[in-house]
Amino acid sequence: MRSSIALPHALVSVVSQYVAQEEPRLPVTYTWQFRDDTLLKHLGLRVAGSNAYTRNLDLKSQLTREWKANPGQHDAIGDYYVRVWGGIKRNLPGTVPAYVQTIAKGKVPDFKGIASWSKVAAAADPEAAAIFDARVAVSLNALQVLAGPARGLAFPVLASQNGVIKRTGPQLKEHGLAGGWSPLAESQVFPTYLALLQHAAAGLKGPLALARAEMVLFAMAEDLATRAEAQLGP
Repeated sequence: MRSSIALPHALVSVVSQYVAQEEPRLPVTYTWQFRDDTLLKHLGLRVAGSNAYTRNLDLKSQLTREWKANPGQHDAIGDYYVRVWGGIKRNLPGTVPAYVQTIAKGKVPDFKGIASWSKVAAAADPEAAAIFDARVAVSLNALQVLAGPARGLAFPVLASQNGVIKRTGPQLKEHGLAGGWSPLAESQVFPTYLALLQHAAAGLKGPLALARAEMVLFAMAEDLATRAEAQLGP
């Protein structure tokens, strides 16, 4: 899925430099936890790793192997990664299986539910897709506020249970739009995000570069949002 939006050079540079700077710190900054017993119960998988970062990288690798090797596990993988690991419990029955079916066919669901279905897409093929959620979106807007590029792209505000993200998300987007950033049509959000992330991941060595670039944006969201909010002033 390719974006028809021309990525501003300044935006590519800002995100790429930030990811390169922060990626080595992920063993400290990435702290998303999950339970071994729950993973074993749902998918029969065990992960290795000495911290949340390495454990999550191993989980990503194992989910992808399981997705490719056992199509009958697709629904279980989707349910685990969205509802259990991701903590998204508001989806109606049948919603995540519909996402799974669409992604298994090599297609992308409609924008609604992107924080859910992008997890399924990332599990299916982490070389081609990455999670896009409220924290990632806020990080992208915050980086632009902090850097002040001449041309920007306004990423959408997504629902979040995190107080900092919930408070700053609308502020940062509104500031950007008032300053001339281009809004993204819903159909362009995911391909534009992936194109930008691919640029940022290109400089990273080792496996799962796209996922690691996303993990930087996720891990640093509150810090970026708080600093960008302070820059906006009262």
